Formats: sequence, C-alpha cells, structure tokens
Amino acid sequence: MELGRAYLFSSRLVALSGLMALLFTREAPDWLVVPATVLAAGGMVYPKRFARALLPERAMTALGLAALSFSMLDFFYIGGSLAVAGADLLVILVALKLLSLRADKDYVQLFTVSFFLLLASTALSTEIYFLAAFVTFFVSLTWALMFRNMKGEGAVPGAGAAGMRVGRSFFGGTALLTLVAFAVTLAMFFAIPRVGIGFFSRHAGALIKVSGFSDRVELGSMGQVKLDPTVVMRVELPGSVQMPSSRMYWRGRAFDNYNNGLWQDTLSGRMFLAWTVAGDFFIPKEYADRSATRDTVVQNVVLEPLDTTTIFALYPVRRVNGDFRSLSVDRSGALNLAYPPGSRIRYTAYSDPANPSRAELELEERGAKARPDPKYLQLPEGSDGITRLAMQVTSGSVTDYDKAVRIQGYLKANYAYTLDPPRDKKMGPIEDFLFNSKAGYCEHFATAMALMLRASGVQSRMVTGFYGGEWNEYGGYYLVREQDAHTWVEVRFPESGWVMFDPTPESAGSRPKPMFGRLSNALDFMRFKWDRYVIYYNLSDQMTAVNSLARAYQSMKKGISEYTDRLGGDSGLRLPGFSRRDILLPAAILCMIALLAVATYLLRRALKGRGVMGRRGSVPFYEEMARLLRRRGHVRPPGVTPMEFAVRLSAGEPEEYGGVVYVTELYNRVRFGGRSVSREEEGRVREVLGRLGREKAAPRRP
Repeated sequence: MELGRAYLFSSRLVALSGLMALLFTREAPDWLVVPATVLAAGGMVYPKRFARALLPERAMTALGLAALSFSMLDFFYIGGSLAVAGADLLVILVALKLLSLRADKDYVQLFTVSFFLLLASTALSTEIYFLAAFVTFFVSLTWALMFRNMKGEGAVPGAGAAGMRVGRSFFGGTALLTLVAFAVTLAMFFAIPRVGIGFFSRHAGALIKVSGFSDRVELGSMGQVKLDPTVVMRVELPGSVQMPSSRMYWRGRAFDNYNNGLWQDTLSGRMFLAWTVAGDFFIPKEYADRSATRDTVVQNVVLEPLDTTTIFALYPVRRVNGDFRSLSVDRSGALNLAYPPGSRIRYTAYSDPANPSRAELELEERGAKARPDPKYLQLPEGSDGITRLAMQVTSGSVTDYDKAVRIQGYLKANYAYTLDPPRDKKMGPIEDFLFNSKAGYCEHFATAMALMLRASGVQSRMVTGFYGGEWNEYGGYYLVREQDAHTWVEVRFPESGWVMFDPTPESAGSRPKPMFGRLSNALDFMRFKWDRYVIYYNLSDQMTAVNSLARAYQSMKKGISEYTDRLGGDSGLRLPGFSRRDILLPAAILCMIALLAVATYLLRRALKGRGVMGRRGSVPFYEEMARLLRRRGHVRPPGVTPMEFAVRLSAGEPEEYGGVVYVTELYNRVRFGGRSVSREEEGRVREVLGRLGREKAAPRRP
C-alpha cells in the first residue's frame, strides 16, 4: 500500500474505532453516531472520493460553533448528562475533522478528538465490547503516528520517496509490538494496588425498574415484567460445572397482609447487621429460621442497578460478604441495602436452602404446635368461597404439611398458566381466578394457595423473587432476567420455620431456547468475566492472586528439593561439608542461565542478519554507507532526513555521490516497505559501498 494512502487509512481507522467505542455504549443517539461512523468507514474504502469532499474553512468554523451550541442545549434542556452531551459534541467534531483533512495539524486534531471520544466512552460503558474498540484504537494510532513520521523523513520532492510503499509485514509487525505493549500494560493493571475510584466511578444513568420488591405489591403487577428480557443479575455457583438438579429460588421479599388484590408487608422492625473488617454480615439465627447445615451453597452475585434496596439469594441466608457497608434484615428474612445501588454491585451469599423432608416435618407436628401469629392467618372480608374450597380440598388431612401438599397439587392440576388471563371486574381477582377464569400466572397461584392455607388454619405468606434463569455452561452461573420474576408460598412449621411451596405449574418456568444459544452463552460468559476481573477487580482480588502465586512458588520449591534429593540419592557425588542438594540445585540454576545466554546470543545474531545486506526488513548496508561517509567527513546533521542528506551530497558531486541517493531509496523501501533486496540490487549496493570505501583526498561537508 502506498504510504500516503496508508496514512489516510490508519487515520480514519483511529476515528472509526473511537466512534465504535461510543456506539457500543448505546448512550449517544444513533442518528448522530451512525452517519459519522459511515463517514469514517467510507473514507477508508474510497479515500480519493472523500479527499475531494472537503469543507471550506469558514464552513468548518460555523459548523463547529453550531456543534458547541447543540451540546449546550443537549446538556441543559434535553439529556441533562454532561458526559453524554460532551460525547455528542466530540462525535460532531470528529465528523467535521474527517471532512477537513488538509494539513498536518488537521490529522493531529483528529487523533486528539478521537482520543477524547474514547475517554468519554470509558465513562459511559463497562461492556466487554469496548475492549475491541480500545485495542483497535491504539493499534491504528500507532500506525498513523509512524506513517506521519515516515512522511516527514521521506517527503522530499524529486527524491523518489513519493512512491514509498508499506507491506503487510509492516502492519503486522507494528500491530504485534502494540499488542505486546498492551499486554505489559495489562500486567501492570493487575499488579498496581487498587484503591477506591471515588469520583471516577461509573454510575448508571437509570435504574432498572422491577416489580414486587417494595412494601406493597399489587396483584397483576408482574404480568408485563414476565415479558421483559432485561438482565437483573448473574449468580455464579463456585465449583459447579453442570446445572444443579435442584430448583433455584432467588428470594427477595415476603408479605403477610392481603386485601382486595394488594399484598403488604406490615411487620415492623428492621435490624442493621454488624459489618466486619473482612466485609462479612452475619444474619442472626432468629432471622434465618432453621439451624445451619453442612449443605451450604455459595453464590457469587453480580446485581445490576435496580430500583429496589432488596438483594437476592437462596433462603435462608447465613452470611453475606459484599462491597457495601450497610445491610439490614427484616422480620421476614429479607435483606436490604441502605439505598438502591447506583451501579452494579457484587456480593457473596452463603445459604442453606435444602428443605426438610416430609418425615421430618410431620414429626415436628406431632410435638408442640408453634404459637400461631394472627398476621399469617389473616383473610380478607368475603372469603367464604375460598374457605369452603379449602375445606373441600384438604378434607381428611391431619397435618399442615399434608394440607399444603394437597392445595399445591390441586392448583397445579386444575388451573392453567397464562400471562393474559381473562378478568371479570365484578369479582375479586382471586375469586375470579379460583371460580371463574381458572387461569393466571404465578401471583394468582401463590395468592390462592396462601389464602386457602390460612382458611385451613395453616400459617403462610407470599414471597417474591426470581426463579431459576438461563444456565451458562461455560461459566457455571445463572443469567437471571426480569422475565424470571416469580412468586411462591412459605408455610410455617414448629422447628423448621418457613418452608417453601410453589403451586405454579412447572411449564410456567420453561421458555424456548434462543437462537444461537451456545454462542450467546459464550459471549455472556466473556462479559461476565470482564465485569469480574476488569471492572470490579479490587485489592482483595490482588491479595488472593499474590497468595496463590506464593503457594505455587512454595510448592515448586518443595518439588525441586524432593527431585534433587531423589536424583542424588544413589549417586557417588559427594563433597566434604556439602549435601547433594547444595550441589545439584545451584548446578541446575547455572544450566538455566547458560541456556538463556545462548538463546539470547542466537536471537541477537538472527536479528542482526548476515553481511551488509541483512535479512528482510534490516538495513545494515545503510549503516555501512553512513560509516564510510563519516570517514570521508560527511556526517548527517540532526533534523536532516536521510533523503535530504543524500540529495545534498549528490547535488554537490554527482559523479562521486550519485549512488548515495540510490542506496538511500533502497533503504527506505527495505525499512518502511518490508521489501527484500534482490541480487541485482545487492550487487549495485556493493559497488557503491566499494567506491565510497576508496580514500578521497579532499573531503568536504555538505
């Protein structure tokens, strides 16, 4: 590719990568970013056509002022976000610069504005897609700056540098060097100690609205939520390589009072949990119902910014470790932050979700009954029909467990699941569900079961949360969406406390698998790891990594010691005052140093090349010519390019130094174009060098 075209291509690629970074954030309007992106891409494909479509300087000034006015209007009256308004202004400036690339300063300004556009994108996005735009930006910027420098060295009229070309090896080599530098920077990123990022932390523009996690839940509020695929959290189960066989209910809130289609949490009392230095919050036994078991399930949760203070986990929770300083638990066992999180949060929950067996629960009921709480037996007025149906379904049942199982089975077998149930407003919503439509979704099933249990004298409450999610086989975690929102019932037993029952038919939790499901899971796994180890990588993670390296080093050291002991065990190698380990271990280290020295020597020799011509891309023949010229008294001054120096020498004494121009042109092609030297060119270079090697009586400086 000709040097000038390569410079245009890489310059527009710098702008394109900055625009793509902003496009991935989905914060800037598409009608503004997409045309600018097309402009940058079109200039890469059709550089000559776009080079002719340049705006006059006066038009550039007027449009720049208009862009500034638009960004101020956007900030004060439209969006209200300084970051988004600033990004919009940068997009317009990039587009204007793409239409005014005349002088060198225009290219420098394009690089600068594109860089600030990339910085603006970092404040608006934490997605892994940004990484691709980030790497592309710095690779293309490296190309553009190198081409700019080459044009400065070779752009001498009449010297033949206008036809200089760059090959694939140049693009590939510089890209490789940039990626190596990026890898070193990445290593420093993980090595530098972390501190709180304070002002520069990213806050979500808008919280995700969810239903069912405030103090009041209106029956029917989850209908539209069940159609929303928005991701609310990812739950990693450490050590799980296969999808767990048990059902996962990510519990949120519980409600005790129902009246005319409205559930409320009327229990007073919230306890703020003590925070330890390690970031742990321990839930007291009286809020966790059951005694701890050995079947603790660890859940690493990444929770999206929701418009609720509730956090979610398997029930009951024993301990929570998170990057927040305040956590409370209410009398129903719900865990709440002090305020809704403004950005993603991470926490680890430790739970004992296994329900007691039927035999254990029935054995409990043979003993003393739990003291009934009227709140969990409350029924709304006009519940006679519900009471008669409950008596009919539980007829002959002796234990509370048997009553719960019968009501659960009755609802699953006789009622249909639908997100759009028919509604007769002349009846109450649950009466309509039980006696008229006989169709509804999880809220109807859970409310009906809770009221029928209460009518049978069994203490119960309704619970909201999320059920299951999409299992990601690559990362061993659940991807939970708003459409996984669910309600179920908890029944109170004397010793086990609150035990979960779900009357909603099993088919309600199933949905068709998305197209390209495995590819989608792979992409989400990369996004999850990006959040985990880049966006939320902290000092605790660094300490864990350092400890792991220390353990690996100690293990390796122990293994080497044991190996040297075995190696010298039966040999006759003995020196007075020294053990075999004292001799063999230093000997092994010296061998490794010697091998490293030999490899370094061979690598330097390979890079240096052979003879004055060298290998592809090397220029020792030019260095040899410069040495011979210095011996004659001709030294290239600072600030003078090789071609300028050659032209000056040739103009003064064309017969003596005419070959210097030829060798310099060949040097430019080899160094910057990735060319090899042919045999014919090699012969001519040797001829020029031989002529310069002969002594000259009267040296003169250019």
